[in-house]
Amino acid sequence: MRRLETKDFIIKAIDEITYLTEMWKHSVNIVFNIEIDEDEGNEEVYMNKLTQVIEENLPEIQERLEWIEANQDKLIECLLSEGNVLTTVRKYMGNHHKQEYIQMENGVRLKLPISLEDFLAYVLHCDEIGFGISATDDEVKMEISMFFTARENLLGGHMWEIVVSGNNEIKSLGCCQ
Repeated sequence: MRRLETKDFIIKAIDEITYLTEMWKHSVNIVFNIEIDEDEGNEEVYMNKLTQVIEENLPEIQERLEWIEANQDKLIECLLSEGNVLTTVRKYMGNHHKQEYIQMENGVRLKLPISLEDFLAYVLHCDEIGFGISATDDEVKMEISMFFTARENLLGGHMWEIVVSGNNEIKSLGCCQ
């Protein structure tokens, strides 16, 4: 992963700071939710403070993104082993698609029940990686949440979340809608 710079981050609004990167063979949107001790009333001052928090924490943000990149397989293994993802997908697709194959929008035809290889290559999608950064009381805490779902809404909005703590330990894994 190349060295990040502040200019890589897109500040769309007070509560929407993003960075686009490539992981798991597709584009992944990194969304930053930064909590700071500052009045939102003066938007320019607030935005400058958010930019300052990103600048000051750029080395840790870089390190955390590199950790995710280096541990992509481990994160998917965790998702598959503890999240029962493939079983859930097979049941859902079996219940809602009563045919032998499913045609994806990109033209790929997948045999049902879906194989692990096809699931990983064509269905599983990291929808977003969220960085929760609390920069209050002169202390910065950072927690990461990764949200995985199926392409083309094949699971009707089901999503799995992996939460990674500040010391890069997987804290929790859960299914959400």
